[in-house]
Amino acid sequence: LVIGSRYVAGGDVVGSTPMRKFVSYAANWLAHILLGVTTHDCTAGFRCYRRRVLEAIDLDAIFSNGYSFLIEMAFYCQQAGFKIGETPITFVNRTQGASKISKTEIYKAFYTLLRLRTPALPWDQMVGWFQPKKLKPRK
Repeated sequence: LVIGSRYVAGGDVVGSTPMRKFVSYAANWLAHILLGVTTHDCTAGFRCYRRRVLEAIDLDAIFSNGYSFLIEMAFYCQQAGFKIGETPITFVNRTQGASKISKTEIYKAFYTLLRLRTPALPWDQMVGWFQPKKLKPRK
């Protein structure tokens, strides 16, 4: 897995609000603290996976979507022992349209972190109303 990272030497974020930067840094910090994810930017969507990586991961076990999916995939790649590389990118914030991140996305990301950290808990029973839709594999 190679991630286009905003947070390695040479990477940058242009035109982002302080709140959005904070949320991004916080998500990456929590992924590092709670899950041990070692990448600097596990929420970045600019990625390249080798076919063998995707074939080795049980995609049916993925329960999240959106930004949470990015955290979950980085976690499973690392758990499976695959090397994760990062290359610097400059992310330019959108100038038209609305941001795709919402409070719901933030809650879903936190839920994903907790669920991955404590898989033995009965999450479906505890917060089933909030569980992100499971992705269906392509046929």
